[in-house]
Amino acid sequence: MNAVNIDEALACARALDEELKSGHKRGPFHGIPISVKDMIQVKNFPATRGFTMLSYNLQNEDYLIIDALRRGGAVFYVTGTVP
Repeated sequence: MNAVNIDEALACARALDEELKSGHKRGPFHGIPISVKDMIQVKNFPATRGFTMLSYNLQNEDYLIIDALRRGGAVFYVTGTVP
């Protein structure tokens, strides 16, 4: 397993830190890191479901719960089998 979006997750966390410093809090999950397996639909990342041959399977939108948590300020690390 490896985090396939570590750079994006760190950039998102930094942006959320800046928002917090300026007095803006997105919601109850502001800045909380959440690890998500590559079986869940996360926008702009492949949902390989454990198969490297599906590494081309980029998602166009977030799964409903991912979207809700993201709007609440969560930071996602996508983990999986993507090479």
